[in-house]
Amino acid sequence: MATVQTTAVIAGVRPDANCPAGVVLSRSGLFTLAASDGDATALASGDIIEMVPVPKGAQIIDIMLEWTDLDSSSGPTMDVGDGDATNGYLDGLDITAAGKATLTAGTFVAYSIGKEYTAADTIDCIICDHSPDASSGTIKMVVLYKVEGAIDDET
Repeated sequence: MATVQTTAVIAGVRPDANCPAGVVLSRSGLFTLAASDGDATALASGDIIEMVPVPKGAQIIDIMLEWTDLDSSSGPTMDVGDGDATNGYLDGLDITAAGKATLTAGTFVAYSIGKEYTAADTIDCIICDHSPDASSGTIKMVVLYKVEGAIDDET
């Protein structure tokens, strides 16, 4: 089991609290399997891929995810969550074929719309069930969020 970070997570989060009221922000992350730039060369059950950083006060609006075929056998799945719940957003995504998922088209597992972060965190992909056998592939994520506090009556 390993934890890897995308370049978005390594770059960190800039302060978003001074954004104008109502502005929706987005961050994206790209994980490349078997890349020559130091990314992971294999995936194993329990691996955590820290995809996108979110700042303190962020309220999640949507998460869009796209992946290539990460396994030719049946069984492995991927969850999307954070440091509080590894499957807080999406649970049991089939990674034996290329796919796409969003919160607005799916169902929230542990969290509801507008989950607010009380501390900076990352939105993560977690490999489940057993080790995928892919030697290459990608996972792309875009997170849409706003930062609470820009409007006085906002909760």
